[in-house]
Amino acid sequence: MKLNWGFGILITIIVFVSGILTMVYLSFQEKINLVTKDYYPKEIAYEDHIQRIKNTNKLTEKPAIVLNTNNLEIKFPSNLQKENIQGTILIYRPSDYELDKNFVLKLDDSLTQKLPLKDLQRGKYFVQIEWEISEKKYFSEKEIFIE
Repeated sequence: MKLNWGFGILITIIVFVSGILTMVYLSFQEKINLVTKDYYPKEIAYEDHIQRIKNTNKLTEKPAIVLNTNNLEIKFPSNLQKENIQGTILIYRPSDYELDKNFVLKLDDSLTQKLPLKDLQRGKYFVQIEWEISEKKYFSEKEIFIE
């Protein structure tokens, strides 16, 4: 069978269009996660976040975030013993916001809180602590790797 130019161009166009349609189909099947679901409101409140970091940098002692084998320990300095500390802890997974974990800051008498790591998948996380003492707001963050 002898092929002419018209038939060759038709085959090329069909292969090209089917390739493009396959790419479109595969791209719609790909899971795309934003960093957080509510990134726009957080971006608007970024000045408040900067002020929290500045307040934390002024502290003589900052909270310590310690990764142990079974848990994550958050220790506040003992000079804050008499203060009423309120806040939240976010264990934030940059690659998938569905794996993020939120906790309310509940310190024991030694100003320590332990969080279990058993529900976390292996990978990179950021531990973000936002707290408030006498209406003054603070923020601290540390990168951890769960093995």
